[in-house]
Amino acid sequence: MKLNLTKPLVVFDLETTGLDLVRDRIIQISFIKIHPDGREERENIFVNPEIPIPKDVTELTGITNEQVAEAKTFKELAPELSKKFSDSDLAGYNSNHFDVPLLAEEFLRAGIDFDFAARRLIDAQAIFRKMERRNLAAAYKFYCGRKMEDDFEAHRADQDTEATYRVLMGELDMYSPENQEEEDRILRNDMDELAAFSKTNNYVDFAGRIVWQDMVDGQGNVLLDKDGNPRQHEVFNFGKYKGWDVMEALRRDPGYYSWIMTSDFTANTKQILTRIRLKSMGKVMTMLVVFLMSLFSAMPLNAQELQAKVTINRNQVQGTDASVFESLQQALERFINDRQWTNLQFQKNERIPCNFNITVTKYNKDDNVFTCNALIQANRPVYNSAYTTTLYNNKDADFNFQFSQFDQLEFNEEVIDNQLVALVAYYAFLIIGLDLDSFAPMGGEDILQRCMNLANNAQNLNYPGWKAFDNSRNRFAIINDYLDGAMQPFRQLQYDYYRTGLDEMASNAERGRTNITTAIETHLKKCHEDKPLSLLPQIWTDYKRDELANIYQGKGTQKEKQSIYDILFNINASQNNAWEKIKQ
Repeated sequence: MKLNLTKPLVVFDLETTGLDLVRDRIIQISFIKIHPDGREERENIFVNPEIPIPKDVTELTGITNEQVAEAKTFKELAPELSKKFSDSDLAGYNSNHFDVPLLAEEFLRAGIDFDFAARRLIDAQAIFRKMERRNLAAAYKFYCGRKMEDDFEAHRADQDTEATYRVLMGELDMYSPENQEEEDRILRNDMDELAAFSKTNNYVDFAGRIVWQDMVDGQGNVLLDKDGNPRQHEVFNFGKYKGWDVMEALRRDPGYYSWIMTSDFTANTKQILTRIRLKSMGKVMTMLVVFLMSLFSAMPLNAQELQAKVTINRNQVQGTDASVFESLQQALERFINDRQWTNLQFQKNERIPCNFNITVTKYNKDDNVFTCNALIQANRPVYNSAYTTTLYNNKDADFNFQFSQFDQLEFNEEVIDNQLVALVAYYAFLIIGLDLDSFAPMGGEDILQRCMNLANNAQNLNYPGWKAFDNSRNRFAIINDYLDGAMQPFRQLQYDYYRTGLDEMASNAERGRTNITTAIETHLKKCHEDKPLSLLPQIWTDYKRDELANIYQGKGTQKEKQSIYDILFNINASQNNAWEKIKQ
């Protein structure tokens, strides 16, 4: 039988150091990629887990520490695996319960946001359990007519992959319409149907910490959508808020989100929770704003994301009425601070502190044209400390615009026709996106995409700084590079450096520094190697120079110091005076 495929199907199996999704790692991955035209590709890869393989795992699989010592780590393999799997559905044996969740964790740890939701997940074990309820060996004997031990060596990923592939083909043959008379015994050769049949739970995240639940009215009746299907919402499946709607729990207890993000939950659970929070807050904030504005139209809302200070330096401009510059400064601060840029709700003490230091080099009062440069800076508090770290600091050499005294600044995201508004909106989205990335892996994706869209829409403005590929440091280049797939390690660096590094140092300085070392040695080094022409690593090390020197000066081993020094010097040799302090 030939599989009825509309896209490739990857049948895969993992061997791992254990069964813990957070702590354990892959030691072997084997897969068969079946193409719609019938072509088959096979690969069997040993993986260095970077942790010892337990004795019982070696006894079970025959895979030793020595065997994987020279193998590539998953982080090194991840880009190529992601590329090979990106066009495919996935199939395995017990894969929806274990292999897929662990693979998702490994991809996220490697800084790759592989979208499992965009592909169909087919589990031969789920099919087998629903039809016959046996293990792989029994399935093989039942569907293939042979004893598995006669054909394969047990507990080896490559052997189990071959067996799983044959079992899946046998299942489709046995339960085909040609071989079954009862409708409930028919299993069609269709990937959508197989994926739906393989689904054995209502998990939103792979670990099952959040689940889908039918929505009911006050009388307990299930609510239906327009197609007659039950409406569902996400609820917590553990802890003190088990059974609670996720966003209702977070509204009741805002600190619960932070607790999950800093606790020993899977990266996938944290990613899903962040997406629910971002999505749901949009709906909640729309309703809340309408309600509050109808009652308290004069009262300000604590929903704004930014707390900006705008400084206008006009020393290079002589003989001009100061009132126009004062009007500009006041208009910009009101526009930045009073506007809600996203659907997220920020408390006053959560707003992101930022500075717009604008230096006017030329002002033409006849046509109200300002020629300026601007230093844009944003900061982030470090958890459990009084220390504030720099989140972004860069000079925009083309901060030019028109502004007339008493102009009202208005922003329409669909129509970008005002240069000054476009400049401010670009940096607002960039700063908010970077901040979210520092609290959750790829957490600022939606906001950063809005920044990218704005940069694309601003191409028609007759001002420098927006043109694609015109300058490797202009506004377009910054956001385009940041969202480039080759720069995903740089985005993962933001989370690992701030959340698992600096935030950890307040309670355990040694562990925090070790996490920062790992982030630099993997993510920062890799993004520079993968895209050496990008200036993002150089810009980042420019404003992180003193902080990095303080983290390592007088601390850590010489090997660690030398490794960090070599990476930073290779990226940004101009800051060598600071890097030399690392080795002290």
